[in-house]
Amino acid sequence: MALTGKSMIPILVAGRCGVPLDQVEKVLQAWDWVLLNELSQGNTVRVAGCGLLEVKVRAARRKRLPGQEAFMVPEKKAITFRQTRTLEDALKNV
Repeated sequence: MALTGKSMIPILVAGRCGVPLDQVEKVLQAWDWVLLNELSQGNTVRVAGCGLLEVKVRAARRKRLPGQEAFMVPEKKAITFRQTRTLEDALKNV
């Protein structure tokens, strides 16, 4: 499987939509900003046809490594992704 990187996505979108590359890059930069802004405020972001991105809090917990004392891992926030049925079905055919 190939990796489609950040620099390749605008080229693919511009080719698919017939829109100039510089306009596509501006739209994707705005998308990045909106995504980061919404998630940093704790909001859930629904990406049509893909899934939900949401911020969840992972509780503080005790952790113990072999041969070491137990220690506390602090609470932290993590981004989770839940795929839609559409994406799940598309991945079955890959």
